[in-house]
Amino acid sequence: MNPQNELPVLIILFAPLIAAILSLIGKFLPPRYSITPAFLVWLGGSLWALYAAAPAILYGQSLTYSLGGWAEPYGISLSVNGLTWIATLTDIVIASAAWLATRGYRRFGALFYFFFFMALFSLQGVLCSRDIFNLFVWFEVLSLSSIILISYDRSLSSRLAAIRYLLISSLSIIFFLIGVWILYRLTGSLALTEIAQRLQSLNSAVVPRAFIGTLPVARVHSAAGLALALITAGILTRAAIPPFHTWLPDAHTAAPYPVSALLSGFVIKAPMIALWRIFELIEFPQLMEGLVWLGGVTAVWGVAAAMVQKDAKKLLGYHSVSQMGYILAAFGIGGVIGRSAALFYIIAHALFKSLLFLTIGHVTTRVGTRNVYKIRGLRRFFPFYTVAFLIAAASISGLPLLAGFTGKVLVSKALHSHPAYLMLIAAGVGTAASFVKLSAIFFGTASDEHLLTLESRPTEDRGSKTAAGEAHFGLLVISAGCIAMGVVPRLIHHYILLLLHGRAALPPSIEIGWYSSGTLLKAGVSIGGGLLLALFLLSPFGKNLAHRARAMSVGLNGSLRLMVAGLLLLLFLSLL
Repeated sequence: MNPQNELPVLIILFAPLIAAILSLIGKFLPPRYSITPAFLVWLGGSLWALYAAAPAILYGQSLTYSLGGWAEPYGISLSVNGLTWIATLTDIVIASAAWLATRGYRRFGALFYFFFFMALFSLQGVLCSRDIFNLFVWFEVLSLSSIILISYDRSLSSRLAAIRYLLISSLSIIFFLIGVWILYRLTGSLALTEIAQRLQSLNSAVVPRAFIGTLPVARVHSAAGLALALITAGILTRAAIPPFHTWLPDAHTAAPYPVSALLSGFVIKAPMIALWRIFELIEFPQLMEGLVWLGGVTAVWGVAAAMVQKDAKKLLGYHSVSQMGYILAAFGIGGVIGRSAALFYIIAHALFKSLLFLTIGHVTTRVGTRNVYKIRGLRRFFPFYTVAFLIAAASISGLPLLAGFTGKVLVSKALHSHPAYLMLIAAGVGTAASFVKLSAIFFGTASDEHLLTLESRPTEDRGSKTAAGEAHFGLLVISAGCIAMGVVPRLIHHYILLLLHGRAALPPSIEIGWYSSGTLLKAGVSIGGGLLLALFLLSPFGKNLAHRARAMSVGLNGSLRLMVAGLLLLLFLSLL
């Protein structure tokens, strides 16, 4: 053991747990003596751990801690590598901004912050886990924490959304556990590296006779494919990938908006990091090709549902589904460019989508409605939030010099020769249309009803200018991140590759025309098409069509049927 290498791993993992425990003291003491110190302990500890781990990771090393001194495959090991490092830093930025956004509201008490930090604790467990069974444990802790945060307002809608999430996630984890059981029967191990090595050595061997009687497969490759399909279905449910996605829009609609920022910013991204850890060790081309096509379908499906919404948060929720399609397609295509494009877009989406939830959530909470057809003229009351929203909306729409544009350029580089890329182009047009439609709430003239509501409500529940300044600071940091990823994408992409591979194994330089005439033309056509489509969506006929589409909502039974259909599709791909 090397204590110097183990300490950053322990602090990265346990800093949010310590913060959660400290937050509970807020039940007995004023917030300044518990909640704020808890946040500072988490933030300071996590940043120090990343700083301490950076030198080793830049040279391609992974920092590992084995619980109880028992190394793999007998013990439980936690690891911090370049992928974990990047994901943790992104998580810190998003979670800090979400936490700062809660400071102005009295309704967020000690129990809220306890479960907030427990969610971060479980997120770090997902990111650091090298053991497939413990990955299940971390997912369950994350689900329970998320359910409580979603239902924190205790309204009927929030409780129903939490129950829906509970039922869907429970079914998905059954898929996951069956897959884990199959892998354990095949390999006799739960450690990912050990599973990968034993599958490779057994790949041409016939499955033991006792196992043949349990499943209709005769070879290790087929059995492993079956297991991976089940595990993938469980993970894709947590990542809100269609047809496993139906819990997310309702959860966003019902949850407090800082929770929505955390959900979309990183809770649905962490499962993709877990999937990355699995498939970087266990190769399965049939499933990877299926994920590329599923990514394209996800992008189109999500944006089609988003365009017809009248609830601003539900519109953003469906766009979280749609944007995950870009990430999934790039991840499925694989290779250096595909995986780096997926991670680049994970960071970009975490930034601009959390910024969207924090801005839209704040202004719609103040105005008392989220109906995008009724709200107008909010820029007069929220000039700062208007600018922050426009940066985020322009970014997700693919406007040059912002994160969404460069993220899509990188995904385009990875997928340009794949037919599924056409679906991503179509999704880009729909995305631009949706955010032209949503941007209308800041322009025009506010109604007398909304004027009265805004003028009669205090700016902050706690009446604190400091709380408002803290929230603005979080938005500024995220906005700066969106701009930086658009202005210096080459530098950021270089550091992503450096952290993923280390200096010694750094891939050759990849030529990417970030601002070539072709990429600018694509962006112009996408945004122009989006403007025309938005005019249609805001017309009387478009509103009537959207109303009919919203009436075709999927209930719980429909959600479960979609999950089974998705599972059968993945099983089919695994057995090809």
